[in-house]
Amino acid sequence: MGEEGRGYELARKLEACGVWRSWLGDSKYAGFSDFLNSPSSWKAFMRTDESNSRAHIHLQLRVRALLFDKASISLVFFVSSVFFYCSFKAQSEL
Repeated sequence: MGEEGRGYELARKLEACGVWRSWLGDSKYAGFSDFLNSPSSWKAFMRTDESNSRAHIHLQLRVRALLFDKASISLVFFVSSVFFYCSFKAQSEL
């Protein structure tokens, strides 16, 4: 989960692979992507607080599911690698 133990490094790696947009969808991703800008904004996003809106809590739960559930991450990387392979193969056949 990274040195800080809150998943920021893994979250950035997933962002580099384009996983967040596909996992969250465009509308939820738009509200989420700014939290990946720095460790402090990530920490603020991950903080559990009674004042968080219901939408924020749902978004947090989806993000935590991907970060902390090894099966979810394996599935995302499997699907991503299959997609990459299929895209690469299709382009090489042109």
